[in-house]
Amino acid sequence: MGCKHTLLDFTVLTTDAVKLCDFLIAHHVVAGIYFCDVCHHECRVDDRRQLFHCDRQETVKLHGGGGGPKSPKDTHLKSLVAGSWFDRQKFSQEIISRFCALWLVIPHPRTIFIQQELAM
Repeated sequence: MGCKHTLLDFTVLTTDAVKLCDFLIAHHVVAGIYFCDVCHHECRVDDRRQLFHCDRQETVKLHGGGGGPKSPKDTHLKSLVAGSWFDRQKFSQEIISRFCALWLVIPHPRTIFIQQELAM
């Protein structure tokens, strides 16, 4: 994409969760768009909670009758990081991103240095 980040630029980028999320979406590390499995409509991104959020609600008939009243069921949610490297990890996206950046630029032996640097 023609972007030229230095290691220091990237490290600063990882201190802001929203900027990091935008960077990961722009570089196709995590999905930027998701279509709901239930209603097949495009979901909006909730940056604060790191979720795809479908605004269309399912409704459930209250008394099982024909045209009676309905109550809203849940909205459809899915994690932004589902199916990515960040899915079900005990470390934050920021730490994992820093780890990957350090792993790529520091020559071998790097394991002990990275562990100390990231306090792992």
